[in-house]
Order: sequence, then structure tokens, then C-alpha cells
Amino acid sequence: MRQPAPRCLTIVRVSQPGPHLNPPAAVCESWVASQRAWVDVALNQAVELSGTSARGAAWSSSVHVLGVAHGSAANAWSVHEVAAAVRPDAVGSENDSSDKTLRTRLTKAAQSAPMLKLVDRLMDTPIESYAQAHGQLTAEERNEWEQGLGTARFGLGPSTSTLAISHRLLGQLAYSDPIGAAFIARKLGAQFDFIDCPNGRSKSVEVRTKLQWEEYVLAFWAKTEEALGETLASSFRRWEESDPGSKVLHLAVHAAMAEAVMPEAMPYIVTADPVERREANAQRERGMCRSIIELCSGKLSVAPRKQVMVIVGRAHVAPLIQLLSAQHCEALHGPGSRQRRTFLSWPASWGL
Repeated sequence: MRQPAPRCLTIVRVSQPGPHLNPPAAVCESWVASQRAWVDVALNQAVELSGTSARGAAWSSSVHVLGVAHGSAANAWSVHEVAAAVRPDAVGSENDSSDKTLRTRLTKAAQSAPMLKLVDRLMDTPIESYAQAHGQLTAEERNEWEQGLGTARFGLGPSTSTLAISHRLLGQLAYSDPIGAAFIARKLGAQFDFIDCPNGRSKSVEVRTKLQWEEYVLAFWAKTEEALGETLASSFRRWEESDPGSKVLHLAVHAAMAEAVMPEAMPYIVTADPVERREANAQRERGMCRSIIELCSGKLSVAPRKQVMVIVGRAHVAPLIQLLSAQHCEALHGPGSRQRRTFLSWPASWGL
């Protein structure tokens, strides 16, 4: 049985970057395919909304929902691909809207001298392989990324934390999704706002701290392996078995496995969450949906927005699009809001 990934490591030195971890070909191919699939969803499955604002003005918006794996090395490229195609005039990011300084700090970090050149280069570099994506920045450039984060008071925590290890050893990029959102909004002159629900977010965190961690993680990875299929899951297991006992490799395998999940499989995987956490996330997603509609209709700005790009964790994509259906829009925002297209299907055998 797969063992749960530890929340933090106490025996791994992260002062210097470790050797790059190269997965089997099947893992690499699935990881690259997944990054492109989530971009395709955002580009090809836009949700068309229209309604009447509180001031009586008609509005219509195309909403492009990009699902990301938080901290992924592919996030900058994914954000760029969608933004380049749709040219959004508003960008929404899944961040805590109750923190009044966060938007300013994110924008400051994205525009800091170290970040400008790095993010711009990452966005212009196509994702070709797992090794290429995770090796784009040198150890020195990763330190520059951290310096850019530091200018806005973002830190990676203790050197033995999973976040620090992921950034310094595994080739991931801390805060890459909100930094990418802030950067692209600034570059395109688009409105940048947060779409999270503070109450739902705090409830979700509260529920998570009460989870039976090992039981939850084992259930999550069991669902993930089932969704990936035995052939691909066995490739991940072989990768981990190539260096038995390596906690760094253990983290790398789990991160890559989560990022290899295709869009149609994610609704099945989140059924591993206990009921309390699913209810907390549902509350968050209702709040996100309200914020998206407010962003579209101009309630959060001086005018409605026609092309809206929202960047959220992948588990939220299907629920958000389902919430942006006609009956939910009516319930959340009153008469006049409607949806003209929805998407996502998964195998009937999953019972969803």
C-alpha cells in the first residue's frame, strides 16, 4: 500500500539543489499531456455568461477557467498560453480576498527585478518534457525567485518544509500561480482581483487540520492511482522504487502524480475527501462563483468585462463550471444571469 507523503521532512538538507529527478518516459508523457489538457479546457470550454448589472446595464462575458497545480513548474507557461489566446481584460486568482494587502504584495513580487526576467522567460518557454520544465531555472535563479518573493514578504518557511524542498530540490516554483496571474494582468493591462471566499477558505483549512491525515492521504492516492490506470500508476511506483527510502524522490513522485491527473478524472479523485471537507470546499466554490459573476458584471470595477480568465486549483474547475449553470446563476445572482455552455464528463463506472 502506498505510504502517505510526510507534511515536512526533518532529515533532508536543502541548502544546495539536489540532482534532478528524471521520471520514466510514461510518467513524463502523462505529465506533459495533463498540462496541455488543462490549458485546452480553459481555451475550448469557456463558459458564456450574460445578465443585467445592478445599474441596469446588459453585460456578457466569456469565462475561461484554468486549473493549476499550486506551485507547479508548468504554471507560468499555462497562464501565458491561455492569456495569449483570449487576451483577458480581467484576471481572477484563487487567493484570500480578506487579506487587504495581498493583491498589492503579489503585484509587487511579480514586478520585482528578479521576477520580471524569470517569469517572462518561463511564460515564453513551451513545456516539452518533465525534466525540461523542472530544470528551467538554475540554483542561482531559484534564489533570485525567492528574493523576489521576499520583497513582498512571501517566504518558504523552514528549510525543511515541503514548500522549501519542492522549490529548491524538486524544480517546482513557489507561488507560481498567483505570481503568474498578477504578472499577466499587469502585462495586459487587465483588472486583477481575487475570487476566493474568505469564510469558506477558513472553514476548509479548519476541517483539514482535523483530518485523520494518514487515512485521508492514503484514500487520496488510492483514488489517484485508480484514475491514472494501473499501467501508468505502475510507472510511478517503479520511479519511486528506483531509489528506495529517498524522501525527496517520494515527494517528487507524489507531486508529479497529482499533476498528471487529467481534467475528467479530478471530480472522481476529490471523492476521497471526507464529507466535512467537501462541504467546506462547496462553500468556497459558491463564493468563488459569486465573485466571478461580480467580476464579469462590473460590480468589482467600473465596467463589465468581456474576457475573464480565472486561475484556480484543479479540484475547483468542475464545481465552478457546474455552478455557473443557469439555475445556479439565478440562485446566486438573481434573475437575468444565465449560462450558454457547460462541459466535463467522466466514465459512468465512477458513479458520479
